[in-house]
Amino acid sequence: MEMKQQPSQEIKRNIRPFAAFAILLLPFVYTFEGAAIGPALNVLAQAFPDASTMAIQYVMNLPFLTVIPVSIVTGRWLVNRFDKKTLVVFGLLLYAISGILPGFVNNIEAILLLRLLTGIGAGLVLPLPNMMISEVWGGQARERKMGLASAVQSASSTAISIIVGFVMVLGWRWVFYTFVLILIVAFIALAGLPKFPRVSGQAPEQNAPREKIRMPRKVWLYAGLMCGNWMFWSFAIMNLAFFGAKLNIGGGAMGLLVALPGLFGILAASFITEYRKLFKRFFPTVAMLVYALSFYLYSTAENYFVLVIASLACAFGGFSMQPYIFDLTAKACESDPRAADAAFGIVTPGMMVGALLMPVVQAAYGNISGNTGIEFLWSSCAVFLVAFAILLAFTNKDSGAVGTPPRRKEDRDEV
Repeated sequence: MEMKQQPSQEIKRNIRPFAAFAILLLPFVYTFEGAAIGPALNVLAQAFPDASTMAIQYVMNLPFLTVIPVSIVTGRWLVNRFDKKTLVVFGLLLYAISGILPGFVNNIEAILLLRLLTGIGAGLVLPLPNMMISEVWGGQARERKMGLASAVQSASSTAISIIVGFVMVLGWRWVFYTFVLILIVAFIALAGLPKFPRVSGQAPEQNAPREKIRMPRKVWLYAGLMCGNWMFWSFAIMNLAFFGAKLNIGGGAMGLLVALPGLFGILAASFITEYRKLFKRFFPTVAMLVYALSFYLYSTAENYFVLVIASLACAFGGFSMQPYIFDLTAKACESDPRAADAAFGIVTPGMMVGALLMPVVQAAYGNISGNTGIEFLWSSCAVFLVAFAILLAFTNKDSGAVGTPPRRKEDRDEV
């Protein structure tokens, strides 16, 4: 028989305020590698004039190639063999050290190799915060904490982009030195995180069969929703600077414009529980309609004020859906902690998959439609999201209550 996980109620009794702070701080590193490198790609291109444009772009995107499979392995296997605190601290140290070291090398090949290691470190950490939140808190408290975690992620992405904007004037190496912030998070995790027992252990008898993990099929749907959510978010964020330039927006106003969706995202994610109470089962429909409104406003904007309103709507749509999807994942797996860990290892990397696919999908859509304009892309996003909102209005059966277990067990699937 398998060794079972320590009851989450016992973990809850051992949680102290500093431990809760340490858990909620971990999403600080979610999108750090992209937020830190993205603004500095032009500086890197100038530092390595012989490197191809693709090689420079890979400096930002290459970690995704290791983040995604390592996250899945972490949720499916590693948490069954190692304490989550151990995985977090080791992952953060690898994340930080491999993130800092490119600042000490002198060729693009070494930087790319270290960026692959950065992806491994990030992949070890990526699914763990939501696993911990799911184990420690339940019901509305869990959803609120997942909202706060998303708010921390948004604040981190905004803050690091601003920091990099200042330090890269000192040279391209300083962009990588900012990864020392990950070390600070690692030390806080080491000091503050409680022990999280392994979800399962070795069978006491050598030939005893291992119990299979049974995971709800709907988890794959949630992974797809997370991927789609981040793809649409990237359609907005990655094109906003180019569109702002068309409107002759520059300087500090441009920097603020690009940061606005993330800043508004902090508020959107922080109040997810209140939004769900207000809209009940129609919450995802409302979120998608507001998301669609943001793309419509972006596509028709002729001044800065309209772009600000569009960014507010975009934040509500994107950053309120993220903790909602995570909470649905936790609810679907409440009866089996091992299934929950495997599920978060699948759903969480959906963020990276969406961001990674965005340029490919945008280019393909432009070629198929014969229109590569940003305004056309954004208006198309608005149409698609309205259609999806209507579909959700008729198909979503979630009552809006949080923390309730799934009604049926028949939809479970072996993994």
